[in-house]
Amino acid sequence: MTLVLLLKTEKPNDSFKKALEENGYRAHCISALEFCYINLEELAEQLNSPEEFSGIIFTSQNAVEACAKAQSASKRDLIGKWKDKFNYVVGEATYTKAKETLGLDCKGASSGNAGKLVGQIVSDLKPEETGKFLYPKTSLKTIDLAGRLAQEGFVSQEIEVYNTLPAADFCANVQSYKNNLGNADFVVFFSPSGVEHFFSYIQMIFEKTSKIIAIGPSTSEKLLQCQAADHYVLESPNADSLIKCLHDSISAVNKHQQ
Repeated sequence: MTLVLLLKTEKPNDSFKKALEENGYRAHCISALEFCYINLEELAEQLNSPEEFSGIIFTSQNAVEACAKAQSASKRDLIGKWKDKFNYVVGEATYTKAKETLGLDCKGASSGNAGKLVGQIVSDLKPEETGKFLYPKTSLKTIDLAGRLAQEGFVSQEIEVYNTLPAADFCANVQSYKNNLGNADFVVFFSPSGVEHFFSYIQMIFEKTSKIIAIGPSTSEKLLQCQAADHYVLESPNADSLIKCLHDSISAVNKHQQ
């Protein structure tokens, strides 16, 4: 059976793991990252002033979670008045998180990265008719979404709401995985941060035998920076694209061996 290691936190009824198992793969999740939420009081103040913004932009599930935590701590409904605004997300997972956690039906589910989201915003709105966006984000230096929006004439107010840290037990968990199951056939990286912290370790522990998959273009760019030229990139950051990627890779190997 083909072993697929997902470098992500396993969620209840996890869509990636479920799809893999339904298609005959043996899947396992190991968290590569931990998150520490910051500036929640300031975030709550901004959420409580919806009249100052045209909408909110979420580029990660953790940004959504930060807003949920800010609302919970304030013991007020901070989100209700945002529901009729121009709210955007990057990707399907963040869309689902915003919908289920905050009740916000955002645009951008089909955008796989920040660049595509900027394109959608430019297509949907006119800057001269749009106020500023609230943009809760990671403290990491990532793609400059605010800068790209500014180039198109849109204004955004950034606030750092979480720190991204390497999971303290990652190496021990991967070693346990190897001891019990052996080398993974495929390893899926879900973020540039995961690549930065643990790509070298994955290569070492699995003796460079595992095929590497990136969830999207930003993660792929980080892999290239780590000299991992030979890797796969999903067409979209979802389970269906992962299954297709695995199927195509295995079919290519089988065809070559014939």
